[in-house]
Amino acid sequence: MNTGEVAKFVLEGSLVWTMTTNSYKYYTLNMLKSIQEIARVPWKLCIICCDDESFLFFRREGIPCIPWKRGEQKGQTRIAGFGSQDFMKWNRIKLNILEWFAVNAKSLGIHSSLYIDGDIVFQNDPWPVLKGVWSAGGAGLLFQCDCANSDEHSGCGNICSGCIATLHKDENTPSYTKLYQVDEVLWREVEKQDQPYIEKRLEALGIAYETLPRRLFGNGHWQKSFKWKDDSSWILLHYNYRVGDTKKQAMRTYGHWRIPY
Repeated sequence: MNTGEVAKFVLEGSLVWTMTTNSYKYYTLNMLKSIQEIARVPWKLCIICCDDESFLFFRREGIPCIPWKRGEQKGQTRIAGFGSQDFMKWNRIKLNILEWFAVNAKSLGIHSSLYIDGDIVFQNDPWPVLKGVWSAGGAGLLFQCDCANSDEHSGCGNICSGCIATLHKDENTPSYTKLYQVDEVLWREVEKQDQPYIEKRLEALGIAYETLPRRLFGNGHWQKSFKWKDDSSWILLHYNYRVGDTKKQAMRTYGHWRIPY
């Protein structure tokens, strides 16, 4: 991945990025629309395309994007089923890219970054809240909470790897780099899933982290609870408790699908 191309998306030391594939490209585009048209943020989403098909799609749409590695991955034909070989492959690539950012953040002038999965929609800009947490002395790693209950809470430690905010400090770089390096034994033990892998690595390495308020950073269960509907202050909703294209159907039902595809 070209550091010069990534640097174009850095605004005042902050970067928001996502990874996408041929099968996820419409979700990524829909998320981008919510960022631009609903949240109306000043920053630009850095879209990292992990296969040539998604890269060429965004190029045709006139949307700035960056290829992870051109010509190395066959285009995804459908959303990978949980536990499938395809699912495991993209999880591994996600860890590779997270590690790349941990290593290269300083040279890119990135002080803070936010990774987001593609099946997310935005209502407001996350940066005022995230920077407020760090200004108050919060942990350098902030994750979306992924609890499967309807309680409004934060700080429980049940992480979702689909939304990761990172405060990049020189002293934390070695730990964050190790966090995303792949221990092959552990990778097989967690059935090649990125979320439990990161959970176990956080514990093993003793890395401090916090989970974000679900009222603001709602996961799939929070979305299903409808508690977000009467509160316009929420920042994002993640449709991660749905499988396949039921995500799209649900987004359409609740007015969150904003593209014609």
